[in-house]
Amino acid sequence: MSERFGALCADLAISCDVELAIIDMISKWRNVAVHTDDRSVKLASSTKAILKDAAHSLRQKNSHIDINLAVENLENRKMPVPKEITTLISMSVNFCRKVDQAAIVRVAGNREGMRQVVDRILADCLQQSDKASAMLAELMQGSLDRKKRGLRNVLRNLGISELATTQGRSAGRRTDDGEALPVSALLPDSYLDELAELSLPQLRQRFLLA
Repeated sequence: MSERFGALCADLAISCDVELAIIDMISKWRNVAVHTDDRSVKLASSTKAILKDAAHSLRQKNSHIDINLAVENLENRKMPVPKEITTLISMSVNFCRKVDQAAIVRVAGNREGMRQVVDRILADCLQQSDKASAMLAELMQGSLDRKKRGLRNVLRNLGISELATTQGRSAGRRTDDGEALPVSALLPDSYLDELAELSLPQLRQRFLLA
């Protein structure tokens, strides 16, 4: 498991030595809990060295966990105590968030990238719907403002917003005032105008609809 995460981190160019050591520890502890044979459980010396070096930081940031004691308990085939379980799971969740954010930034870290991603999301959504033609025909009726309102609602229903800040949910970054910011770049201001100004045939062509 840690090797797979390591390959992913290398591909995303993010530093994650401590997190990989935690993942390795969790996977081995899972085996201790599931398997009852007598074989020894040992972390690699390099893994233990990483955890030992990070012990003070981990204690400060993660509910005062004693990672060295946790390693000792693992290698003695003891069941983890609740604090170890909850803390290690929390660290794993934060690690997954770190990987997720790095992946989002790579494909949508600037406005042009975000534009391309949203185009793909809309194309997938429309191509999978048997009501796509009727929906587009309805969206493209009326004034430019009406079209933009309809398109904006479609984006919001897909979890996409051009707003600078998210609504009550942290996406990983915050302003100095504590407002949550999306991990990705924002959509270009002109995106809705660009779509709304297309004709229905042009819109169908853009999203590769038959």
